[in-house]
Amino acid sequence: MQYIFLVIIGLLSIGCTTKVAPITNYTIAYTTRSANNSPVVYPDTTIKVAQTQSSALLVSTKMRYMQGAYKGYTYNNSAWMIAPADGVYRAIVTKLQNARIFKQVATRYSKVLPDVVLQSSVEEFMQHYDNELQHSYARVSITFELIKSDSLRVIGTKTFTKEVKVHSLDAQGGVEALNKALEDILDEMVVWLKKQNRL
Repeated sequence: MQYIFLVIIGLLSIGCTTKVAPITNYTIAYTTRSANNSPVVYPDTTIKVAQTQSSALLVSTKMRYMQGAYKGYTYNNSAWMIAPADGVYRAIVTKLQNARIFKQVATRYSKVLPDVVLQSSVEEFMQHYDNELQHSYARVSITFELIKSDSLRVIGTKTFTKEVKVHSLDAQGGVEALNKALEDILDEMVVWLKKQNRL
């Protein structure tokens, strides 16, 4: 009986001293590319950025990746600081504020009555590996829809998709590539918005 007791105490001691690997939290970097000094494109127009739509996977802080065409996994020791859907939303707002193409940029919580509303839907925001885990890239796809507030008329719809190769075959490499793909898409979003002459 004493021997069994000592064995149990030993096992408990081992369990108490086992170190758990820390979780590294990553974020979506808000674009800070400064706008040029050109005049405001729509000086009389207020735009409101609606809540970003996405699948349930992107409203979680779990960091996921694809292996091949059909297998999906979650990184054990890496996670998002905030859910990707929220991160993308903040990046869109920040990009529009920096671009200075509208009189005012209102967020989803604002009580301001906007002239137009920008809706966005994140179709994909994922790191992909091949079956052998030897190559990886990030893929981001977002659909934007610009709507006239008073008539609910759709002014324009556009989907942007970007793929960026990773520099390292891990979560950090995926995050860097996802941020780069998102920043490229937001640059193209601004160019697209500047061409909407039916505001």
